[in-house]
Amino acid sequence: MTKKLVVKVRSDEDIANPAEFDHNWRVVSFNSRHYNYEDPEKYLTLRGTKDGPFDGRYVDAKDIGLRSKLRAGTAFILSYFEHSSCKWSLRGEGPQCRWDNTEVAGLLLWDHAPGDMGAKTYEDRAKDARGFLENYTDWCNGWGMGYEILIVEEDEDGEETETGDLDSCWGFYNSDSEYMVNEIVGNIKHYEKKHGTIKVEVASGRDILEVGGLETAIENRNKEAVKNGTTN
Repeated sequence: MTKKLVVKVRSDEDIANPAEFDHNWRVVSFNSRHYNYEDPEKYLTLRGTKDGPFDGRYVDAKDIGLRSKLRAGTAFILSYFEHSSCKWSLRGEGPQCRWDNTEVAGLLLWDHAPGDMGAKTYEDRAKDARGFLENYTDWCNGWGMGYEILIVEEDEDGEETETGDLDSCWGFYNSDSEYMVNEIVGNIKHYEKKHGTIKVEVASGRDILEVGGLETAIENRNKEAVKNGTTN
């Protein structure tokens, strides 16, 4: 009998809304079809003629408080793109399409004390906001995933039997795939410290997600294992 580890990555559509986490950004949408809709005229001064629920002409903050937050990077105007899937972004940074894009589609608000945010400069807060919007976009589209690392034994006839579950974790946003890959490799290395080097495979199949960087990370780990010792 030979033993190996098999990594399986599957879709997880039950990922949490990152806006519901403690001390995180809040998204206000100007689209009345969205759960977090609020009237844009509550926040912004309308310029031009209103042709629809939002038309990219809300440009000025109505009160000094919001105006200050926009300057400080504790609030941002958002753009929105939708064509089969959707994407939220800081104003003007997302996909540009006359028919599918709305330049001023909502607000991203930090409702907590500025000191509660790790980022201190406008540039760093914008970077933090972009990272949040990647996760938020994943949640809106149901783009989540999780992994299992299975212990598998193979007999002389090539028959495989799952004999255990080394680790499993769910709730990753697709945009956090690099973090998940590092966690998978870290768990494998931790296992090897106790049990010795072992062959590792990435599963494939109809219900298995292909994750960028995972195959390469496992291949590199296997090469390292062969170099440092003999796999089981």
